[in-house]
Amino acid sequence: MTFYYPNIIGNFHCSNSTIGKLIIANSKITGKYWFENVTFLGNVIIGSDGARWFKNVEFNLSEIQVRECMRAKKIHEENGNQVEADKHFYLEMKGRRKQKFVLRRFLEWFVADITCKYGTSWERVLEISGLTILLFGGLYWLINKFTEGALSYANGHTISTSWYGLFDSFYYSIVTFTTLGYGDMHPTGILKIPSAIQSILGAIFMALLVAVFARKWMRK
Repeated sequence: MTFYYPNIIGNFHCSNSTIGKLIIANSKITGKYWFENVTFLGNVIIGSDGARWFKNVEFNLSEIQVRECMRAKKIHEENGNQVEADKHFYLEMKGRRKQKFVLRRFLEWFVADITCKYGTSWERVLEISGLTILLFGGLYWLINKFTEGALSYANGHTISTSWYGLFDSFYYSIVTFTTLGYGDMHPTGILKIPSAIQSILGAIFMALLVAVFARKWMRK
């Protein structure tokens, strides 16, 4: 698909397509380039400074994904549209990840993508934090159920192994994740291991949440 010297009035909208190669040379557009649900199999050249949006787009060539998403990010930043700039920064980083070794790709996906979408999504940080609290809360309840007394109150009374004890386990999970450490409940035996792991994860996620929030507000 090639366009030479086109004068486009309005938007250039391409959706639900598979494109082998796209070249738009020396174009003048009054709107924006919008690509949605598109798969690019080959090269993409858009010789215009018009704003461009990529939504649910797949690039077979990672270097093309990095280049085009980086250009789109820069244009959105210049126009003051930080939300779209972040979306295209995320796509750019995903393209860069494709260029790395398998183990490096997995570690980067696990550490930087899942947790916060490369620092662009505080919502993702909250979602993963909530999921972590729920998973560890359930784990504490199961361990306490099969190892009675693993989780107990400060006065020495053990947490109930019934469903009622599940609420205490979630409470303990929240306190451990946020590293508040009230001291009204404490782990014993094997339960110390997941408690220590969760407290480390909690400290990391709390710091990450502050960093992502700060990045968002400083750019406004």
